Amino acid sequence: MPGGHLLVEMEWGLGDIIMFSRFVPLLRDRVGKLTYQVRPSLLALFRSMPGVDIVVAEGDTVPTADARVRLMSLPDLLGTTLDTIPTDLGFLAVDEIRVAAFEEELSRLPGVKLGLCWRGRVDFASELDAVQRSLRLGYFAEIIRNPGVTSISLVKSEPGDELSTSGLAPYFVDFGRPLDDGEDAFVDTAALIKSLDLVISCDTSTAHLAATLGCPVWLLLPLGAEWRWFVDRSDSPWYPGMRLFRQKEQNIWSDVIVEVEQALDQYILERQ
Repeated sequence: MPGGHLLVEMEWGLGDIIMFSRFVPLLRDRVGKLTYQVRPSLLALFRSMPGVDIVVAEGDTVPTADARVRLMSLPDLLGTTLDTIPTDLGFLAVDEIRVAAFEEELSRLPGVKLGLCWRGRVDFASELDAVQRSLRLGYFAEIIRNPGVTSISLVKSEPGDELSTSGLAPYFVDFGRPLDDGEDAFVDTAALIKSLDLVISCDTSTAHLAATLGCPVWLLLPLGAEWRWFVDRSDSPWYPGMRLFRQKEQNIWSDVIVEVEQALDQYILERQ
């Protein structure tokens, strides 16, 4: 569409949008003007996306375009294969001032700076899916108490929630409610992630964000993981810096956590 205006319409959840956004800049040389629609909570994060003329939020007025395409159709339309999945993920700009502020605060703390995300959105559309993809914070007790790490919560805390009632709060750095307040959804979290050494996460948008930003991510997956994670793989062609830890039995996380604990001990040892 040389000279034409293309609208890329957002699709599905926050993690899907972050993951598939890598394909949007590939359209730059094929069209005259490019508009990208995202969910409102991603607007601030994607506002400066390279190769895109206009970024709009779901529900806002969308400019008239000559054609439109759904985001998750792009891999097919671009002829993507397993070997040609784009892994140049430098399309998200991070506020360097915020990164520096987090780095200064965390530099005073010992050990590996470890970001933990143990659950996704509490209002997830499928309660079963939310249960399968989220863990109880208690599973991470030994990891959180590991003297070789400083654990940072990547779950926005609320008064009376699991973090405050678990007895593990004293071992955590929790930036709490001010994180991502107002129109800055994901902007603070992105800056915080850039200041970390490692992220351990269940299958949430936080994991996609961290991996897209180039932070090493250890992803904890249920037995029936989504199609994007394939099967019998401990790595991901979508994210070169990601390591996958999989359930071997349905709903049994204990073996996965033991594997993660052992890997973390080795990771700490190699960094000493």
